[in-house]
Amino acid sequence: YSFKYVSDFFIENNLMHSNLQNIFDKNKFEEFLIANWTQFINSSKLLAYVLQNVKENTNNFAIIQCSTISLKGVSITLSRFDWTPQGFILWIEFQVPISSKQIAEGTMEIILSNNGILSHKQTLGNIHCAN
Repeated sequence: YSFKYVSDFFIENNLMHSNLQNIFDKNKFEEFLIANWTQFINSSKLLAYVLQNVKENTNNFAIIQCSTISLKGVSITLSRFDWTPQGFILWIEFQVPISSKQIAEGTMEIILSNNGILSHKQTLGNIHCAN
């Protein structure tokens, strides 16, 4: 690029001051965080936090009777990473075996504050029970 003045760059690229307010793409940022969360969140501590909250909330889960269940071990996936002024709201999808015939499955919503503290917002889920 060759510009005589910096302002020529802004004019040519339609970046005058009124358009600079939309410079940050929140959706792309969320995609980046979801794809790379293990680089900046301690996954072992997050897993322990999720397991503790699942244990504390299973009495609120609906019971679903199944002919069979597939025990695959513990699974957590971050599905949303919403940026707010108070920090981030994380949506965590989980699948946690409770016993040899029961699996808890659902979504947990937690808040990761700006100072790095996790707080539980809500957990919704089901317990799948083999007959």
